[in-house]
Amino acid sequence: MARTLKEKLGEKWESLKEVSRYVWHHKMGKVGVIILAFLLIMAFFPGLFTKYTPDWTSDETFVPASWDHPCGIDQEGKDIWAQIVYGTRISLAVGFIAALLTVTIGALVGTVAGYYGDIVDEILVFVSDSIMMLPSLLLLIVIAALFSNVWNIWYTIIVIALISWPSTARMVRAQTLQLKNRTYVEAAITLGASKKRIIFRHILPNTIPLLFARATIQVAGFIVTVASLTFLGLGDPHNPDWGYVMYTANKNMMMIVMKGMWQWIVVPGVMIALAVIAFVCLGEALQDYLNPKLRRR
Repeated sequence: MARTLKEKLGEKWESLKEVSRYVWHHKMGKVGVIILAFLLIMAFFPGLFTKYTPDWTSDETFVPASWDHPCGIDQEGKDIWAQIVYGTRISLAVGFIAALLTVTIGALVGTVAGYYGDIVDEILVFVSDSIMMLPSLLLLIVIAALFSNVWNIWYTIIVIALISWPSTARMVRAQTLQLKNRTYVEAAITLGASKKRIIFRHILPNTIPLLFARATIQVAGFIVTVASLTFLGLGDPHNPDWGYVMYTANKNMMMIVMKGMWQWIVVPGVMIALAVIAFVCLGEALQDYLNPKLRRR
C-alpha cells in the first residue's frame, strides 16, 4: 500500500512538473508567473518594499510624493505607499479564498447534477440559471449597503462565492456527463461502488485540472469585484485593499489635483491591473495546456 501511495505521489509530482514547465515556456504564462511572484513577495514580505506600516501617522497631511513617501501622505497623515503594499495581502487573499469557495460549491453542485440527472439535475440547473440571471455586482452592492453596519471582508467573500458558483457548476456538469459514461466509471458501478465513492473517487478528481484553470481566472475577476465594492465605500475599512486606497483618493480628488498627488489614485489602479494580467495570463496558459488544440508552440 505504501509503495502504491508513493507511486501515486510520484505521478502527481511528475504531472505538476510538466504543467510548470509548460506554463513557464508559454509566453503569457511566463508573464503571469513573473508578475504573480512579485505580488506574492510584496504580500508576504511588505517590509522589503516600505519601512512604514498602514497605521503609521505623520503630523503632516496631503504631502506630495517624495523619495521617502513614493505616493505621498494622505488626509490622515498615513503613508499611501504603505497602504498599497499591505493592501496587496488583502486583495490577493480575498481573490484566492473567494475563488476557492466558488470552485468548491460549483464543483459539488455540478457533479451532483450531472451524475444523478433527472429531477435533481433539473432543480440544480434551474437554481444556477436563476442566479446567473441576476446582476452579480449590483446584487453585491445592494447586500453590502443593507448590511453595512456589520459588513466585513468575510461577508464579502461569502456573498461573492454564493452568487458566482453557477458558471463553474455548469462547466463541471458538462464534464460529469462525459465522465460518467467512461469505462472505469461503469466498471466501478459493476463492482458495487457507491454513488458517493464514484463521485469523489472517479469523477471529481478528473475535473480538478479544469477547475484549477477556471479558479485562476476567477481570482482576477474577484479582485476587481472587491476593489469596485470598496471604491464605492462599501468595503471593510479595517482590512483596506487597493480599492479602499482609491476610495480615499476619490474623496480627496480636489487636493490631489491641487497638489499633483496623482500617484494616490494611479498606483493602486496599476496594482489591480497587474494582478488581473497575472491571473488571466496564467489561466490562459493552463487552458492551453488542458486543450492540446490550443497549445501554442
